[in-house]
Amino acid sequence: RGLCLVAELVPAGLEPLDGGPLRPTGDAVGGRRVLAACAIGEPEAFASQLRAAGAASVELVSFGDHHVYDSGDVAAIRGLAGPDALVVTTGKDAVKLRDLWPADPPACLVARLEVRLGADLAVLAGLLEEVTSRLSDPERRGR
Repeated sequence: RGLCLVAELVPAGLEPLDGGPLRPTGDAVGGRRVLAACAIGEPEAFASQLRAAGAASVELVSFGDHHVYDSGDVAAIRGLAGPDALVVTTGKDAVKLRDLWPADPPACLVARLEVRLGADLAVLAGLLEEVTSRLSDPERRGR
């Protein structure tokens, strides 16, 4: 029997870089001009998530994966955003940007992600039960 489990990372919400309550992504970006700033392996996927959440437009500013930000990078991001854009970054990047980002506008929001499984969870639970029982029953191991 074949089963394909699909898991995807989806935005769970956005929270201010300096802390605060998590807001639904669509509420925060809906109809807004968004500047997506990140240094991750697949930056376009991040921008696509923000577009799918309802942003009016998304401009992507990406750096190489594992980039170490400096004050010049922050100034460049803020300059591209201007006073009206919403700057959104990833949780991975927030750790690096938190101490560099000034308190004045534009604010920077952090996308928090959650794992969403696309398979029927009852099927997954059944498979886990079967694996567990095989591991605990020496006669069923290897079958």
